[in-house]
Amino acid sequence: MSEYRDAANGLTVLTIQIGITVGALYGSAALVLAGPLMVPVAAALPAAVALVITLAGKRHAYPAGPKERGWSEPKLRAPVSQY
Repeated sequence: MSEYRDAANGLTVLTIQIGITVGALYGSAALVLAGPLMVPVAAALPAAVALVITLAGKRHAYPAGPKERGWSEPKLRAPVSQY
């Protein structure tokens, strides 16, 4: 089990570092191409995209829970015989 935990930890660090690198490249491109006054506008674009992805994923990716609209009691299946 520990090897999976180590791999997951490594992937977490990797994705954070990739995010920092992409953000730095994007920010420097916005600074060079549009100027310093447009950097906040350029930063708002990926933030808005991330918000839309988060809201769409939360709405469509997970089934409704017991306190949410559209939830229904799960149906139990009969046990399968081992013979």
